[in-house]
Amino acid sequence: MAKVRDLSGQRFGRLVAEYDTGERTKHRSVIWHCRCDCGNEIDSPASALVSGNTSSCGCLRNGYVGGGIGGGKPIDVTGQRFGKLTAIKRIGSDRYRYSLWEFQCDCGNKCVKQLHSVKRGEVTSCGCNFKPYDHNNERLYRMYHGMKARCYNKNNSGYKWYGALGVKVCDEWLNDFNVFAEWALANGYDKTAPRGRFTLDRINPYGNYEPSNCRWVSIEEQQRNKRHAS
Repeated sequence: MAKVRDLSGQRFGRLVAEYDTGERTKHRSVIWHCRCDCGNEIDSPASALVSGNTSSCGCLRNGYVGGGIGGGKPIDVTGQRFGKLTAIKRIGSDRYRYSLWEFQCDCGNKCVKQLHSVKRGEVTSCGCNFKPYDHNNERLYRMYHGMKARCYNKNNSGYKWYGALGVKVCDEWLNDFNVFAEWALANGYDKTAPRGRFTLDRINPYGNYEPSNCRWVSIEEQQRNKRHAS
């Protein structure tokens, strides 16, 4: 039997692993009991902690401080500036429970963005930084529509591995190519990279297409990160 890695006392984002719960996931990953900086406690698979997929109890994603999701209060960033965006007011949460804020862009437009994405620098404007792409030749545009087709087009060959299994595209990307393009360029997308050396990969292969769960990797790395057969 493989030796269990001791994570006790180690920090992963806002989480500190306290003890092995004795439970395992179906893929045999150890489930650790963790304490978040906000005061909440959660149990998380070691694989999610080490990979960075889980870095808080949810308080970061939901925009809460203090007592966390249950007893804390929403983070107030009113008037704070992030790139070309200035926070105006919080308007609620999206269906993934990400905190949504209205922002004023330097170009004059107002827009609604996930606070999580804005604070991480994944979104820095309303989308005005980007000019329309050449939809016939731009690889990024084709990748964008391929992503949506896998999730929503039942006639797509990849639908059975994506949409049929519940994989979705976050609202921000689904409704606006420029928002996806802004994230792509801010996170290292290289349109000059050889084919197969720069592909869109979900960090958690069971998760959705969204800023916090996507990265650019080679096709070999993406193949190693596929779902395990259940």
